[in-house]
Amino acid sequence: MTEEEIIRRESPEMEALFDGLASVAEQMSEIAATHRPLFGGDVYLTGREVTERLFISRRTLQDYRDRGLLPYTRIGGKMLYKL
Repeated sequence: MTEEEIIRRESPEMEALFDGLASVAEQMSEIAATHRPLFGGDVYLTGREVTERLFISRRTLQDYRDRGLLPYTRIGGKMLYKL
């Protein structure tokens, strides 16, 4: 590697990189301080996630809903299942 190819911490490129990272870290801290989890922190799965985890078909999931075997919540036409 030649002297020109080596990027040093003091170089303008590295200073710009570190300044950018500091800005991102500050923004993430602000977001974390004001973030409120959706649904009071409860975790919900979509129908696809439930079928993949239970190894069942979409039709079987519908049958479980119809028979009351799996409780669900409907939000905006989307079925969500509490984990």
